[in-house]
Amino acid sequence: MTDEQFRKDVTDADIDRICGVEIAELMGRVVPRADGGGGNSGETANGNDKQAPGTDGSDFGHPETLKAELIEFLESIVDKPNLSVTQRRDYLGESTGKFEQRKKLAIANGYAEELAINLGHATRGIVKLLELTPKGHAALGKKAPVQRPRNVSAEHWWYQRAYAAWAREQGFKAELEMRGTNGKRADIGVVRDGKVLAVEIALSPNNEVRNVVADLDGFDSVLVACKNSRVRAAVEARLKVLTLEQRSRVKLALLSDAGFIKSVFRH
Repeated sequence: MTDEQFRKDVTDADIDRICGVEIAELMGRVVPRADGGGGNSGETANGNDKQAPGTDGSDFGHPETLKAELIEFLESIVDKPNLSVTQRRDYLGESTGKFEQRKKLAIANGYAEELAINLGHATRGIVKLLELTPKGHAALGKKAPVQRPRNVSAEHWWYQRAYAAWAREQGFKAELEMRGTNGKRADIGVVRDGKVLAVEIALSPNNEVRNVVADLDGFDSVLVACKNSRVRAAVEARLKVLTLEQRSRVKLALLSDAGFIKSVFRH
């Protein structure tokens, strides 16, 4: 059969959506060969006793148990998105070993991502969170509430969503990826007192001057929320190329000092 005659009715995305969890179950049950080559897969080096389920960290035992455990794990990320990995382990009531198995399985199969958030020393320092991917939402039969842009990291996207949610709680209109009057997008647009503020999340100083210049052309003012003091200092130095009028409309801040951080992680 030639390539022209072959017609693929089911896409890879369809397979992931329909059978993703089942495939993860099967892959999770594969036990590597102890001798690294020949011999019966699933046997110990002496070729006698088969490895017990779960002892290699890749299997929870019965496939139906694995599916239920994985679904419960993914559901917990939807229900409690801002739990640190330690808090999530306690929330699920699991041992460290079992929790790590589930976490690794979810990440390895593309259902979740792990990210680090700097809350600042005055709050809780750096915490690790888990973010559900579109594939993870699909495994639960759900759609991600807001689609993450392709060129945005999980960490950056978390800050964007958290800041926008906090601004709305304060009574302001906030929009992710808002377009300015010049058609250029800002990470978040916040409308307050009839003015529109562009908020840029700066995890590094790269491209921030370009972002600020574009925002100043399409918004009333700009806030650059920086990951740490090093990034803030670098951004501040680069912004010296702006005119005095432009600089008067730009403010710099640390993400760890922002009210939304303290709001999200008040406990």
